[in-house]
Amino acid sequence: MSSPPLPFPSLLDNSAISSFKKCPTDWYYGSLRSITRTGGNIHLHFGGAYAAGLEAARKAFYDQGIPSEEAICIGLDTAIRFYGEFESPSDFLGAKSFDRLVYALLEYFEEYPMATDVIKPFRLANGLSAVEFTFAIPLPNVRHPVTGDPLLYGGRFDMLAERDGVLFVEDDKTASQLGSQWMRNWTLDSQFTGYCWAARDFGYPVAGAIIRGLSILKNGFGHAQAITYRPDWQIDRWLQSTEHTVRLMIAYWEQGFFPLALDKAMCNSYGGCGFSQLCESPNPESWIDLNYEPRVWNPLQKGA
Repeated sequence: MSSPPLPFPSLLDNSAISSFKKCPTDWYYGSLRSITRTGGNIHLHFGGAYAAGLEAARKAFYDQGIPSEEAICIGLDTAIRFYGEFESPSDFLGAKSFDRLVYALLEYFEEYPMATDVIKPFRLANGLSAVEFTFAIPLPNVRHPVTGDPLLYGGRFDMLAERDGVLFVEDDKTASQLGSQWMRNWTLDSQFTGYCWAARDFGYPVAGAIIRGLSILKNGFGHAQAITYRPDWQIDRWLQSTEHTVRLMIAYWEQGFFPLALDKAMCNSYGGCGFSQLCESPNPESWIDLNYEPRVWNPLQKGA
C-alpha cells in the first residue's frame, strides 16, 4: 500500500508499536490515518470506564482521606459518567454492559479492599499518591524524521505501587478468561517492560510489574494476579528492540509503503481486524467514509 504523506507522530506508545509489528497496514489506518470502525469498540470503552472508576476511588481514598465506602461511590459515579449511553452492535455488549461495569467495580474492591490491600500506591514527593502514572520520555537513539527532535515514548499505567517495601508498576486488566495462559502472557510483555523502563528513568527502582485481572462474564467474575520481574538486562534488550522497530516505522513512513501482514493469526485475532474490509477491497477509500470515523488517540489521556 502506498499513500499520500502523513505526519509522523512525535510520540509513540506500546499500542502503536505493537500495531506496526502486527501489521504495518493496521498501523497506517489506526495511527497515521487515525480512523476506527464506526460504532466504537465496546471492549476499549468498557476498559476505559473501569479504569476511570478505579482511579477516582483510589484518589478519593488515598489522597483526600475519604472513607472507603464513599470513595467507591465516587468511583462508581465516575465510571458511570464515562460509560454514558454507549451503543454497540457487538455481541459482547451483555458482558460489557452498564450494569456489569458497576458490579465489576464492586467486585474488585470486595476482593482488594483499599483499607487492607497489601498493594498501596507509592507516596510522591508532593504528598500525593502515584495513582495513574503518566510519562513521555525521549528514546535515547532515535530522532523524529522531520523535526530532528527526540522521538518520545509515552504511556500511562494505573499505579506506581509498593508491596512489602518493594516498588512495582501496577496495572488492572479486564479479560474474558483468566488462567495459566493469562498468567504467562506478562513474562516478556513489551508493555510492562516499557513501563518499568519509564519508572526507572524517573528514578523509581521498580522490581517489575503486578497485573491484576478481572474476568467479566455474563454470569460471574473471576480474579487473578500476576507478578513479573524485569531485570536490567531485559529492559536493555527491550529498548534495543523498540528502537530498531521505530527505525523500521520511520523507513516505511518515508517510503509511503505499508505492507499487509496477510496472516490468519493477525487478521482474525480478537474477533477479526477492524480494517479487514479495507484490505479486502480494491478501492478501500470508498469504504472509509461509509464505515469508519476519526479515532481520537492520546496515550497520555484516559480512555484514549
